Amino acid sequence: MFSQDQILEKLTEPIIAPLSGYTSLPFRELLRQNGFTGLYFPEMINPFEIARGKFDKTFSFENDQPYGIQLFGGFQKGIFQEAIHILLKKADPVLLDLNMGCPVKKILKTGGGVRLLERKDDAKAILEDIRKVWKGPLSIKTRIGFTLNDIEETVSFLKELQVFNLTFITVHFRTVAEGFSPPPHWELYQQFKDQLNVPLILNGGIYSVSHIREIKENISPDGIMLARGILMNPLLFKERTPSLNEKIDMAKFFIKKYSEIYGEKRLHEIRKFMVFLFKGEIYSKALKEKLFSSTNLEEYLESFTFYRM
Repeated sequence: MFSQDQILEKLTEPIIAPLSGYTSLPFRELLRQNGFTGLYFPEMINPFEIARGKFDKTFSFENDQPYGIQLFGGFQKGIFQEAIHILLKKADPVLLDLNMGCPVKKILKTGGGVRLLERKDDAKAILEDIRKVWKGPLSIKTRIGFTLNDIEETVSFLKELQVFNLTFITVHFRTVAEGFSPPPHWELYQQFKDQLNVPLILNGGIYSVSHIREIKENISPDGIMLARGILMNPLLFKERTPSLNEKIDMAKFFIKKYSEIYGEKRLHEIRKFMVFLFKGEIYSKALKEKLFSSTNLEEYLESFTFYRM
């Protein structure tokens, strides 16, 4: 297992966030194939899924480390403890993370995600349960509040949660009300940082190389976490943009790995990633049409024949 100090050393590279439906094993292999050595997360998972024996989100490969696993859900006595006991027999994460920031309705229905900013006692109870069975590195991910009027309350709550020996705290610098659309409030980073005693990871709205450079130059955070930006540019962690031909090579690698791991019948699931990867590229509409009409591995790969520049 990676020690807490070893994980903190990895913060010189961006962390890759758990993205439901995207940070699958083939995508993580794509990142490692292209030189990413930092910490990343598979798709987040609910403890009830683990208790039912659904482990496909936690499948690993030889060079997968270091990876963390993000848990989500509301408090139910003992379920997080049970899930972690089961999980550790099947997976070898270096860190566990509790999602306290997702605003998506299906996550909120579980009592998890950003709902835990409201249900503070539940959040504490979950972290207490996790700590009973997990002594390794632990982190949380949240937002700045439901509205901008909640910032001081959020900071105060995060200060309380430091008692659980957190390795770091990740904050998505948008409010719940703002969702994913408006520019994030990166300017609030220092206000949070000044009141916390653990490393603070900046997340939200980091879509380009220029964004990373702006953040490093003007804010210099303890670390950054990439989310949808890494889907549009899988080399964003290197602070460079791939050429069209490089994107095609990455797409083919990903498609082959997806077919190898999950089978051709699930290849339709790769389409949403391709939309991100080729967004804004020349003839991307024509490529999308070919990909969305493909039915087997050969057809998916042939979609790129006309496209290479």
